[in-house]
Amino acid sequence: LYLTVDDRVSVFTYEFKVIKTSYSALSNTWDHELFTEILIAKKRQGALVRLVVDGEMMRTSPSYWQSTRVIDMIDAGIAIHAWYSDKGKYARMHAKTNIFDDATVLTGSANITKNGFSDSGNNEHAFRIRNPDVVMKMVEEFEKVWIESLPLLPVLILILRNKVHSKE
Repeated sequence: LYLTVDDRVSVFTYEFKVIKTSYSALSNTWDHELFTEILIAKKRQGALVRLVVDGEMMRTSPSYWQSTRVIDMIDAGIAIHAWYSDKGKYARMHAKTNIFDDATVLTGSANITKNGFSDSGNNEHAFRIRNPDVVMKMVEEFEKVWIESLPLLPVLILILRNKVHSKE
């Protein structure tokens, strides 16, 4: 199902709110406050929550909001891995794949950021996929990337914490 600009926010919000057992994501960047709060609540309710982000983007992004949201998730016990490419300095985790309860995938061009889900002028698109065969292929891809990626290193967490504390 193609999601229009008008229904993208409501569909994503709905899918986040109805997570029962798991949420897995491949994401270039992350700074969306509401989705972060929902994920933390779902983690506290027992859901398995895992996120793979671009390691270089995490390290170099000046975004206070991204650092804040990632630290909030780390402090809540959410497992976050960083993906690093061996294909050169410009290779990135550019996927925007959100897997809800291994049954629904939301994917498209928008990062889980304020700009990705606002009227910021970004031209974004998204698709909801519920076909079990397609969803399972995306789950398999996530699991492969999860294994190949690294837990956020303490030095990277320190860099993120310093970005947060320097703004406070």
